Amino acid sequence: MVSTPNESLLQSSDFQKFLDVSKIEVGAARLSSFTAAELHHEFVTFSLDEHLGQIAQILFFLLGAMTIVELVEAHQGFRFITDKIKTNDIRVLLWIICWITFFLSSILDNLTTTIAMVSLIRKLVTDKETKLFFASMIVIAANTGGAWTPIGDVTTTMLWIGGKITSLNIMKTLLIPSLICMVTPYFLNLYQEECISE
Repeated sequence: MVSTPNESLLQSSDFQKFLDVSKIEVGAARLSSFTAAELHHEFVTFSLDEHLGQIAQILFFLLGAMTIVELVEAHQGFRFITDKIKTNDIRVLLWIICWITFFLSSILDNLTTTIAMVSLIRKLVTDKETKLFFASMIVIAANTGGAWTPIGDVTTTMLWIGGKITSLNIMKTLLIPSLICMVTPYFLNLYQEECISE
């Protein structure tokens, strides 16, 4: 049973958005004939549909991205990268992984790149704490790498499609800040490790 709406709900921006959409879909005359309980029920249904739709989009995207990563992994697609990395130094390995992630996320989306690179480090790193640290640096590198191109991030892609930004301009403007945002945590970690080891 759905309760009747209170005053604060009626003044909320979500409820106003619901009313605007309902006036278009149902019609203002029919909407005005609803009782308070019916209106509240419709609002709850509208809100659930909206939120569940957003969650479903994310889940379907993750299912697709994970399927691609698992297919690549099943056919040893990451072997090309793992065979080329010939270092035992954890700092050099982290540096290589960060650069690969940075440039890979500029041509793919951030989430797919992060999933792929975390799958890759599962094969290269055995220690759990080191894996977690690598994963956090991968997230940073993927987000900074995706920010400087129009196709690397959903936000910049939408701005690019809408004609609000140009490819060359965003790349010139954001490449250096993105690089700084990627290397700063790396060097801060190196400094912190040196301070701890002394």
